[in-house]
Amino acid sequence: MKLNPFRRERRAKVAIRHFAYFNARVLAMRAKLLPKETYPKFLQMGIPELARSLGESEYKVAIEQLGPKYRGVDLVEFSLNRNLATTFHGLIEKAQGELQSLLMDYMRYYDLENITTALRGKLSGISDEDVEEAIIPAGSLTDAQLKRLIEASYDDTMEILRKMGYDEAVDLITDLPLPEVEDHLIKMYYANLLEKTSGGSKNMKMFHHFISIDIDFMNLINFLRLKRDGTPPTKVMEYMMPGGAQLPHKKLKELAGLDMEEILTRIEGLAYFREHQGALTGEKDSLTALEASLLKFQLNYAVREARQNPLSILVVLSYILAKRVEVANIRNIVRGKEGDLPTELIRKQLVL
Repeated sequence: MKLNPFRRERRAKVAIRHFAYFNARVLAMRAKLLPKETYPKFLQMGIPELARSLGESEYKVAIEQLGPKYRGVDLVEFSLNRNLATTFHGLIEKAQGELQSLLMDYMRYYDLENITTALRGKLSGISDEDVEEAIIPAGSLTDAQLKRLIEASYDDTMEILRKMGYDEAVDLITDLPLPEVEDHLIKMYYANLLEKTSGGSKNMKMFHHFISIDIDFMNLINFLRLKRDGTPPTKVMEYMMPGGAQLPHKKLKELAGLDMEEILTRIEGLAYFREHQGALTGEKDSLTALEASLLKFQLNYAVREARQNPLSILVVLSYILAKRVEVANIRNIVRGKEGDLPTELIRKQLVL
């Protein structure tokens, strides 16, 4: 039965109003992200002072909750995880309809991270309590499901994963190292996202395109790491994700046979970088700085697309990416300080 045109128009108006209201709240949240000037200050602080500074920001609740139990790097790390989960769950709860469904599908990435974190804990003998603090419950799995996954024996964990629909991954665990199983899970995740968003509404198509761009940048970073390590071209391609927007497998295969300098020159011809010629080739001697540059380009590209489509899903997707970058920056600083890395080396890892 066809929907009455008046009802269809009314639904469209309701959807637009919801996006306007939801995106206004997202923009307010974006305004609370740490300004770029914060990171040079963090670089000059010790870890306890940095934790106190975070306790005066949006991370206050997590810092206060975990402060009696943890100190130093652990306090910062676990607080970052808790704040990230709270923030992303809050977005899902505020969203409605198709938007909520798309965000839930997108956040299932954290289900995969949590599953592999639980498995690493079991394989390395880490306590259930510490694994639980390292979990980021921002995906579709409930706290109860995650707790059961963490506390179960290894064999029971395999059975739980089968019931969750991860039969293929369980079969692979017996034959492959965990990182390769994780790579397989991520490929499944992106393939499912691309399939679910291959048609439909304008927001569905924008989401599909955003995921394709995400795949491009993830492939680029993994591609350059593998090339740096001297991985043969055929092996490099085994780790590449299908579905990129500007870097289909055919183009990646062509790049795999080139040296690093030629690869970077070709990459700079992509639309992502055309306004910044020389930015990547100038970083060719430092893969750490190059990866930070790629993340910065991805973030700037997402923000620019969101500004051009202010009533679209791109606004919240660009915020999610910005929030992830903020957490990654703080994490790199505290880990670098814990490892006594030179300040300049830590700075090169930051997306500023």
